[in-house]
Amino acid sequence: SLPTLEEAAIESHKKSFPELLKTMLNEETKAGGKAISWLPEGNGFLVSDQNKLEKQLIPKYFKEKCLFQSFVRKLYRCVDVN
Repeated sequence: SLPTLEEAAIESHKKSFPELLKTMLNEETKAGGKAISWLPEGNGFLVSDQNKLEKQLIPKYFKEKCLFQSFVRKLYRCVDVN
């Protein structure tokens, strides 16, 4: 049987930041990527609507609402920028 919304939310909180980011990118790219999407090559992503990302998508895919700047800091913690 399919999980309830509550069960799905609990399961999503067990995922790491990179896993949640990948899920968000995959789902939002499939949906047309109005705020965030994979680049055509699949080796990066583009944020095209920072406000929508911060207000709608981060709370949808991550356990807490956070500012865009906090989201970017989390990215830097899990990506080697060198």
